[in-house]
Amino acid sequence: MLAWACFAAVVIGWGSSFLGIRLALESFTPFGLVGLRNLAAAAFMLAIALLRNEARPSRAELPRLAFHGLLMVGAANLFATLGQRTLSTGVAGLLNACIALWIVLLSAAEERHPRRVWIGVALGLGGVALLLLPGKAQHVSWAGFACMMGSTFSFAWAALRHRKQPVAAGLPWVLTVQMGASGIALTSVALFTGGCFSAPLTAKAMGAIAYLVAVPSLVAYGAFAILSRLWSPGRFGIYAVLTPVVAVLLGLAFLRETLTLRMAVAMVVILMGVALVQLRLSAPVVPEEV
Repeated sequence: MLAWACFAAVVIGWGSSFLGIRLALESFTPFGLVGLRNLAAAAFMLAIALLRNEARPSRAELPRLAFHGLLMVGAANLFATLGQRTLSTGVAGLLNACIALWIVLLSAAEERHPRRVWIGVALGLGGVALLLLPGKAQHVSWAGFACMMGSTFSFAWAALRHRKQPVAAGLPWVLTVQMGASGIALTSVALFTGGCFSAPLTAKAMGAIAYLVAVPSLVAYGAFAILSRLWSPGRFGIYAVLTPVVAVLLGLAFLRETLTLRMAVAMVVILMGVALVQLRLSAPVVPEEV
């Protein structure tokens, strides 16, 4: 039961983050939203690390962890947030699934992937191309698409480097450094470029950022860490297929977004490709902590 509860927390937590971002952008600037969210999550992780007396990273490891954090939970989340200014939550969630495709492409020079994985990559790219086709019923912003590709690429690149350079420190300390470094950097940029708020703070936006800190950043990440010890990568890697579905359904339910036939077909094709890729990866792909 614990494993299934963790799996549900990961799928729902990360799938719902796109809705949370859209609601929070009502009052926050992209830099302010990601920066403040990461700072708050880092503070909670620091408290957990101290209470549990987790192993700390060495001084030599701190710069590397901070750099990975700037990309994985800083740049990746910032690009995803910028993308959602012009993309629906459903489309953003689908494009975020491209992390698994980037992992394959970036690791191809060092790791030989079986044919099934390359079929999955081809399917995924075909679904993305279908999503981008112009049409009257649906239009995907190229600026938003570029932001999502920047988000998924930066996360995938940093995730591969992080996997090759593991640290002995406990997960709470790792996340404290990564979230703290990105939070300080992005909040500083926000303060020097007009502030963290784009409009008066509303109860909806405040509730959204509180949810983003509590559920996707803390609960879902903690559940992922537990699940990675209970299930094999091939078994729980299917979360990468289900989280975009959650994003699409929540957009339909709460934001009245439309689901065109072409988007539905593209979703099926993309997720089929991601499933073929994800279930063959030797280690799980942790999605950007959206």
